[in-house]
Amino acid sequence: MVDGKWTFYYKDTNIVWFTTTYENERVVGKLESYYLSGKLKRVETYKMKNGKATGNCYDEAGKKIPYTPFVTVPVAGYSFRKYLKKTMPYSKNLR
Repeated sequence: MVDGKWTFYYKDTNIVWFTTTYENERVVGKLESYYLSGKLKRVETYKMKNGKATGNCYDEAGKKIPYTPFVTVPVAGYSFRKYLKKTMPYSKNLR
């Protein structure tokens, strides 16, 4: 289960890519993302009721630019292992 404050890093670095908070496997509150330089790229606020975000984006100089939502991969609402077990038949010999 995904809950609490999470920090994600750029691949193979110690540089923060974004931070956010999950509650019941949904992004809630604030999400902040950063450039590789470490400068703030965006700040988004998520509403719990509808899951929609509002926010601001910035260029590397700190100037406000048009807002585009940060896309996070949704968490599946089901167990993938159980799904495969139900949908992929195996003979008893293969088990």
